[in-house]
Amino acid sequence: MSRLYIGFDIGSETHRYCVMNELHETLIRGSLKHSIREISKFIEELKALKSDAMMVGMEGSNARRCGLQACSH
Repeated sequence: MSRLYIGFDIGSETHRYCVMNELHETLIRGSLKHSIREISKFIEELKALKSDAMMVGMEGSNARRCGLQACSH
C-alpha cells in the first residue's frame, strides 16, 4: 500500500501545497488559486500518483475566520 502525505497552507487568494511519499520524498510542490480549474488540475495530479491512501493536513493564517481552529496549530 502506498500512502501520500499532503500539506496545504491555505491563503486568502492562493493555496500552497506539498505532496510527499512514505519515504518523505517530495513528489509535487506548488500553489493553486481559488478556481475549479486549478483545483481539478491538482486532483488529476494526485490521481496520477496512484496512491492507496492519502493523509491531508491544512493550516492557514486566517484559520479562525474560516472555522479551522483545530487545523491551525
